[in-house]
Amino acid sequence: TNLLKSAANPERIRVAVVDRTNPLSRRYVACDSPPIPCSRDPDQILCIYNANIDVYELKTELDAGAMFARHIGQRMYRGEYYALQVGVDAGNVFSDGWDEELIRQLEATNNEMAVISTYLSETKIRDANRPIQATPERYTICHASYKGDGRERRLEHIRSEQVPYDPKLCGLDEQDEEISMALRAFSSGYDFYTPTQSVIFRTKVDSNSHSNVCIGNAKKKSRKRLYSLIGLNNNDEDAIPHEYGLGTVRDTAKFFTLYGIHASERVTEHRLCEFVTTGNMHDEFVPHMRHDGMGIDYNRISFRFHELISIHKDSHQ
Repeated sequence: TNLLKSAANPERIRVAVVDRTNPLSRRYVACDSPPIPCSRDPDQILCIYNANIDVYELKTELDAGAMFARHIGQRMYRGEYYALQVGVDAGNVFSDGWDEELIRQLEATNNEMAVISTYLSETKIRDANRPIQATPERYTICHASYKGDGRERRLEHIRSEQVPYDPKLCGLDEQDEEISMALRAFSSGYDFYTPTQSVIFRTKVDSNSHSNVCIGNAKKKSRKRLYSLIGLNNNDEDAIPHEYGLGTVRDTAKFFTLYGIHASERVTEHRLCEFVTTGNMHDEFVPHMRHDGMGIDYNRISFRFHELISIHKDSHQ
């Protein structure tokens, strides 16, 4: 309810929820049900805007992980001009006027292919009814490294539209999802921006992980499929539907050279965050915006992020 209460224009917001839940649990409460029946208190937020809320209940025995749930959520999109995706496994609060602020930030990019992306900042305010203001403190997603050994060595973020979620990627880690979506979105012409201000905050971390039906070799098969999707394996990609693969606007090789990722060696350059947080990357890339506003033209950028080979050696130790 805080999402709607804090919005400047709640009547213009449509909420689509994928509720990963067990309806048979004694603790189960439908997430669109108001605390008091609307017949007794029609002024509750969930009563006033009930027609704006769609809920899909994903039962425990059918839960194949977060990416499957997000695939369902993405299918609930109905052509709205702006779209926001936020995970609510943790308690979240929204700042006053968050909807207008996010639109302002997005429009300020002058980029029709802009995506604002970040991790949620923390707040000590736990009362959803207490007003909260936007803050310039926010996470910058700018560093990645490889984790694991041998062919299982995979790229992951370190904390610092339409590219659909693949429903057959079962039970993968969030880092796997983030890297795959970043590569697929980049190759489809999208550009990622860090928000200038945080407008959504998390108040706690839910320690109860969702159970799912991904057991045995399901996760390994999913990771193998994911790497085929993003071109890091030599599997037969013809068997994978095109909508879940890479785009055709940009080559992933450009992504790797821009951000210091050596896919074949499975190592990454360090100190990319210094390039990002100083604003140097923004100053280097933004002047190459296409004249029609349809994303940055990376064909005009010869920049390559690189450092000494000794740093690569350190990453293997």
